[in-house]
Amino acid sequence: MREPATGCSGSATRSRDTLLREYFELRPLLDSNVISITPRSVPLKVVLSGETADHVCDFSEKTDHGLALVDVRCLAEMRQPNASEFHLAVAAAAREQGFSYRVETEETILAEPSYTNALLVQSCKRRFVYPSDQVLILHHLSESGQSTLIEAAQACRPHVDGISAVLALACRRLVIVDLLSEPLGPETPVKRHR
Repeated sequence: MREPATGCSGSATRSRDTLLREYFELRPLLDSNVISITPRSVPLKVVLSGETADHVCDFSEKTDHGLALVDVRCLAEMRQPNASEFHLAVAAAAREQGFSYRVETEETILAEPSYTNALLVQSCKRRFVYPSDQVLILHHLSESGQSTLIEAAQACRPHVDGISAVLALACRRLVIVDLLSEPLGPETPVKRHR
């Protein structure tokens, strides 16, 4: 059995390594159900055209719903002659072991507005948040249930960049910022992570 060739040489946007890195860094920001994400996964016995071969997915995601196996492919890889058949065989092998499976592509990883929103949030990852501001933001969100980004930011002390503080807390998985619906703005919904 031949697995589709990997490599994004004909890709107009990102290299395969760049896609893998971006997926790994941004995915937890975009899906609050993702508890953890690890490179590589359990080996699967994939049967295609009567032949069996081992396949290790690019990532495994521990979610609220179990373990999900993920392959990241650029568009050039998805155009390979047996790519669709191969990924259906991988999905069947994953199901047999009790896992879900999906393929993420350039289109899904770079989808807007989520991609740009996640990059904006990620830029605040190393931002220091004073404990008092963290507590004020989390208290506000506990009291309100859900808030807008601007309201959550106003929970900080006056001299603090509250928006960056809220986004830094999203990187630490203390709050959930809706990055999928609209471009990041004052009305962006924010709630406390469970």
